[in-house]
Amino acid sequence: MLANNQEHSTSTAHAMGDTARGMLRVLALGDVCGEAGVKTITRAMPILRESYKPDLVVVNIENIGDGGRGVTRESFQAVQDIGIDVFSTGNHIWDFETDLSLFEEDERLLRPINYANKLPGKGSHIVTTSKGIRVGVINVQGLHHMASIGNPFDAIEQELIRMKDDVDLVVVDCHAELAEEKAALAFAFDGKISALWGTHTHIPTADERILPQGTGLLSDLGICGGVDGVIGFDGATSLDHAITHLPRRNEIVKKGRLVASGALFSIDITTARCVAIDPVALDVSFRSVS
Repeated sequence: MLANNQEHSTSTAHAMGDTARGMLRVLALGDVCGEAGVKTITRAMPILRESYKPDLVVVNIENIGDGGRGVTRESFQAVQDIGIDVFSTGNHIWDFETDLSLFEEDERLLRPINYANKLPGKGSHIVTTSKGIRVGVINVQGLHHMASIGNPFDAIEQELIRMKDDVDLVVVDCHAELAEEKAALAFAFDGKISALWGTHTHIPTADERILPQGTGLLSDLGICGGVDGVIGFDGATSLDHAITHLPRRNEIVKKGRLVASGALFSIDITTARCVAIDPVALDVSFRSVS
């Protein structure tokens, strides 16, 4: 899908002003975590859309439900119409809080493509942007320290074959624990996808790079939610669990800074190569979620 005979830049410098080449701007935002995450993303989206003017917005919402687990109907409705084009998820989509009927009601809501086919939902979605560019978005889950499900390499390869005549370029949300697994997937499909970013850890990484054949890679987008706890959760509860190893229900952090983190991927429309990756971290702080 990428024109491999074209030169490309490995610079991550801001490319939004390069209109001569024709850029597609893809804004990807990390895991929206609980009630604080809902407040974060609803505050952030108008600002981010005005500031970056993205052509496509993809947000991971597997932790958006009460307590940071799953996708409840109430939490999904809160973000359904705020300017997000595709909602990716991950392993927590199957938590009991999730209303699985939402998959049938909104095709923008994805689950990792390498789960069993008989499960509700689908793992990809095609969006036609206002520029007329057909973008395939694939949601896949890693295997290391995660559930033993289908092979993510095989799943992406098969989906690329299935959608090749229907898209102009493809981006991938890889929900996985290890940076090395995300990088391996990006290298495996370098030149076949325009970008791959990671979700799941809630920790933004500073390893953005463009691979030799033009695929943009960032290991993890980070979190949309409270950042003054432990990956979006209350510090005291998390500390107690770490010390005792007894089961505890995580509580969403209720005080401190509120940040929407992710990245803007600038993709050359002609070649489908990523030419720039700009980290995004918007502070929309609050004192209490109540």
